[in-house]
Amino acid sequence: MYGATDNELAEGSEEGLQLIDVTTSGVIGNNNTSFTYAIKHPLTFIYNILSLRDWYTNDQQYQNDVLWTRKDNKSNYDPCPEGWRMPLDNTWNDFTLETAHYHTQGNLTSLGDNSATNGLLYKDFAWYSACGYRNAGTGNGGLRSVGYGGNYWSSTPSTRFNFNPVNGVYPNYKPDEARAAGLTVRCIQE
Repeated sequence: MYGATDNELAEGSEEGLQLIDVTTSGVIGNNNTSFTYAIKHPLTFIYNILSLRDWYTNDQQYQNDVLWTRKDNKSNYDPCPEGWRMPLDNTWNDFTLETAHYHTQGNLTSLGDNSATNGLLYKDFAWYSACGYRNAGTGNGGLRSVGYGGNYWSSTPSTRFNFNPVNGVYPNYKPDEARAAGLTVRCIQE
């Protein structure tokens, strides 16, 4: 990550990415969510090691399942620009070992090293990098699987797409298991 003057913003430095537990005093506001805190601290990754594992709240009754799903009324906080949206739950249903091939350093393979050039090529059309993810639970926001696997959000918090060279490719349906995970956002055109 780099700042406005092209200086590197080191993780954990005052200017760089910060990691904070949602239960830390001041993160959850009067509205029982961390929404205001997240807006005021855009370089902070909010994790949650408790059973709810949601960055947005620590109380199930305040969870928000429609942050990224409203086509008719796009929010300022939607990660996709106008004319684009988050993938629907069924976007990756036809991803299989036959339609989506794992590559290591640009070469088709099934296993390999953990390189930034690794990823998944779907039908010679779409590239999914092996960018890993930020762990929401016991990892306290730490990076995992970089150069090895990919984890991508869908429009709902209960569905995500995962791949790695050992387990293959699959949509992963895990309701409420890792809403605080830092996964990649891959917008698709409407």
